[in-house]
Amino acid sequence: MRRGLRGRRANGTPPLLAPATIFAGALIASYDHRRKVSLGTGSQVVTWRDISRNGNDAIQGTSAQQPSQGPSGIDFDGTADNLACSSNGSLASGALLTVGLRMSPDVTTSTRVPVCKSQSTSGSWSVQTNGTALRMHIGTPGSTFGEVASALAASTERTYVWVYDGGGATNADKLKLWIDGVAQTVSFTGSIPATITATSDSLVLGMYADSAQYWDGKIKAAVMANAAATTAQRTALEAYLGGL
Repeated sequence: MRRGLRGRRANGTPPLLAPATIFAGALIASYDHRRKVSLGTGSQVVTWRDISRNGNDAIQGTSAQQPSQGPSGIDFDGTADNLACSSNGSLASGALLTVGLRMSPDVTTSTRVPVCKSQSTSGSWSVQTNGTALRMHIGTPGSTFGEVASALAASTERTYVWVYDGGGATNADKLKLWIDGVAQTVSFTGSIPATITATSDSLVLGMYADSAQYWDGKIKAAVMANAAATTAQRTALEAYLGGL
């Protein structure tokens, strides 16, 4: 190997960076469908372990509510499946948050929640579908959020990165979305707040914390960091997610 290519992949491109390297101490939780998944009966997922070293493992002890592991990710059935991690200090986000997802919906109907730290009527933040649109709520769902139309297509896997910076001057400065590396035009309802309220709600994959709006589809990875990702961090995160 020539010295100039040391540490690079076979095609000469830089190696993919793991979320812990990208965000360091700002990483809240990170879930990768290829790593640290504990199964119960058959392919049913009992625990999807957090690889951020914060110990925010997502757990489901009830068999009828366990998603399944497959080659396209952790598969949620849209009716009962979910994984949850109890609230703790590491999950409080304050004025900065990045949420990265690699996922594919099985259906694009109704309102469904792939990941949140929220209930359907109150909470800290949530990512929610609205048919083929994708929303991110900061605070109470339905009150203050950004939405991008035609963000989802059934059985189509994409990378989504939401970046929230409460210090922004306008809604468009505070909340942004990239899909497969392309910046989106976000429409807003309400005024995005300057901080995310800390709540006792669990961090949940697959539904709101009060058992509502179940996600029907697959999640390959979910990454959350208490940071407003820089261009370099976002690009590295997109490369990681897209390489799964």
